[in-house]
Amino acid sequence: MAQNSGINFFGMNIHIPTRTIKQVKDTAINHLGDIVSPIFEYLEDNQKVFTGEVREELNKYNAQLYAYGQVARKGQPSSGFVADA
Repeated sequence: MAQNSGINFFGMNIHIPTRTIKQVKDTAINHLGDIVSPIFEYLEDNQKVFTGEVREELNKYNAQLYAYGQVARKGQPSSGFVADA
């Protein structure tokens, strides 16, 4: 079927002007852009979460916290019960 040659519904010949087709196309693209752009903005803002950088940072901070805890526990006397002889 040739482009913009019209559509036949039950014997009626309907001709759609080129300008109308362009307007529908532009409107659809604008609306899809409005729908999709927040999704891409969210993905861009939270890219570190999806690439695993946040997990690596959390693991690094967890290891540091554990190391500080080990040092703190070694520097303090035992809090356990010690019987006098």
